[in-house]
This record gives sequence, structure tokens and C-alpha cells, in this order.
Amino acid sequence: MTDPARRSFITPQVSARPFLYRKGRLCCDGVSLEDLAREHGTPLYVYSARQIRERLQLFQEAFSSTASTVCFAVKSNSSLAILRLLAQSGAGFDIVSGGELERVRRADKAALKRVVFSGAGKQVWEIDAALKAGIPLSGDMRVSEVDAAALLGLHPGSLKNLRLEGSGPRAYRVGIKGGRLSYRIADLAEWLEARSLE
Repeated sequence: MTDPARRSFITPQVSARPFLYRKGRLCCDGVSLEDLAREHGTPLYVYSARQIRERLQLFQEAFSSTASTVCFAVKSNSSLAILRLLAQSGAGFDIVSGGELERVRRADKAALKRVVFSGAGKQVWEIDAALKAGIPLSGDMRVSEVDAAALLGLHPGSLKNLRLEGSGPRAYRVGIKGGRLSYRIADLAEWLEARSLE
């Protein structure tokens, strides 16, 4: 438990809920949803840009004392307008597929510098697209994915916080230490060398 005297609390500065009734009409940030539906048709998805920015800012302020990037999970909402809004507000993006990578690219190309590509099951074209965009691979990778990455010229500097999963009786584990791959089991070095990863 952290010493209460050493903790600093951020007082949230969040405005009122964005969806409220005004004179019997449901509004978002003061704009009538009926008017929006008439203008744009239905179905219509309406989000509060103000609320999204404020919520992101709360997280950014909470972690401002450390070098960090607050990442939005693209799978939760891949709307280009939402991704663009978040990118312009300094958010990073957590992606798990090549399709999500393309959504971030279309929303704001500069935001590719703040992308984390995690999860297992990546296909060769997805690994290739991530490496070409300068996105380090992270999270869990299957042996077949590392094989695919090796074929594409992957080097240890492209790996971050990697856990390599092997099939069979033992799991291969590899990590980054001082910019070099560190091995937890002896024969993994041979395995990696055979795949041009050292």
C-alpha cells in the first residue's frame, strides 16, 4: 500500500453528462438528436467529442509523472472520426490486426508512431505491414509468427516485451535486455540463430 502522504490525487475536471433532455428533447452537448436524425437519417451514431477528449485527458494527467502513452483499443470502436479525434488529442492505439493498423493509418498517419501491435495469431502480411510502418511487435507471438517475421527481415530491435510461445511440452520465452535478445533456455539461441534473428 502506498503511503497516503506520498500519494497525489488528481481532481477530475469532467463536465456534465453529454446526453441530457432539454425542453423535452434529448440532446448531446446541447445539440438535438431529433435534428441530427432529420439531417443525417437513421441509424445514426452520436458521440460527444468533448466527453471523449475529457476522459482521455483524465488518463493522460493520471500518468503524466511517468513516460507513458494512453492507448485506445481500436477493436472497441474503429470509427475513423473517433480515431482521428483521439489521435489529435495525443492518444496511442492498441491494435490486434492489420485491418486495425489500416484504420489508424487512414485516421492519422502520424499516430502510427504511437501504435502497439499486440496479440497472437498475426498473419505474415500483418507482420510485414507493421514492420514497414515502423511499429514494434509486442505481446505474445507464436513460433510460426516469429518464423514469418524472420523471413521479413525482423531484427531484435523490432521486438518489445515479447513472449514467444512454442507448441509441445515446453514454452520458449525470450525477452529484451540491453537491446539484445536474452534467452531463458539454451536451445532457444540455436533455434533463433537458425531463423536469422540474432
